[in-house]
Amino acid sequence: MVHTTNLPDEDVIRISWEEFDNGARDIARQIARHTHEHHQQFQNIYGLPRGGLPLAVRLSYLLGVPLLTQREDVDASTLVVDDSTVTGKTLKAFCATHRNRTAVFVHKPDTSAFVPDFICKTTVKEVNYPWEAMDDRN
Repeated sequence: MVHTTNLPDEDVIRISWEEFDNGARDIARQIARHTHEHHQQFQNIYGLPRGGLPLAVRLSYLLGVPLLTQREDVDASTLVVDDSTVTGKTLKAFCATHRNRTAVFVHKPDTSAFVPDFICKTTVKEVNYPWEAMDDRN
């Protein structure tokens, strides 16, 4: 069953495919700077199912880094990706054992218990991504 909150338009950010691609490119530039400054090359990328997969795939192409499909293959050289940190619980739990660098498209600092390393947008609003139907989330 799909739960909708029917928020007013001013409380929702609707991300287009073009905005998503521009944001992914921004994150890729942040990662490239980090790689250059810290001499830390990511060997692979893992996208947390399900929200992290689109961004992980795009970053894999942009950075020329292989995409992992199995959680058990994640190691210290893996960049872990999710779509957003609303509560931060998912990335916080995942990184408690793996201690990886992380990337998200949207970070919500007012509600998240986790701060990712690479972020495209920071907001308090709800977000609809282009791969979500308009009534899937907000």
